[in-house]
Amino acid sequence: MIKPALHKQKYYAWKKGKKAEFLARWYLRICGYKILDYNIKTSLGEIDIIARKKSCIFIIEVKARKDLDKGLEAIQHYQQKRIHKATLLWLQKTPQFGDYSVRFVALLIIPLRLPKLILDAWFIE
Repeated sequence: MIKPALHKQKYYAWKKGKKAEFLARWYLRICGYKILDYNIKTSLGEIDIIARKKSCIFIIEVKARKDLDKGLEAIQHYQQKRIHKATLLWLQKTPQFGDYSVRFVALLIIPLRLPKLILDAWFIE
């Protein structure tokens, strides 16, 4: 059984994440990205946001942290692999984007600052 205090912590963390993802989508639209999908859950992993700009698909992981370093550190290698697997599954289901290049991006939401978009935050080999 989850302790009430822990349950409350999880709820606030979830709520903070949802607000960060909303701000991220807003910011991406202003920057000229077209949001294709968001909050994608698959059996292989989760993707926060999938966006397109020109002929490129951007797989975006959103992190809300107090500073930039903590935001980047929060995207662990195992999470990158899960996002990659979920991306492959999404691409199989959306063949119209098969010729597009794919880039993995971190979008960091830092208090009192504009969101920080880090293109090519990681690569999968």
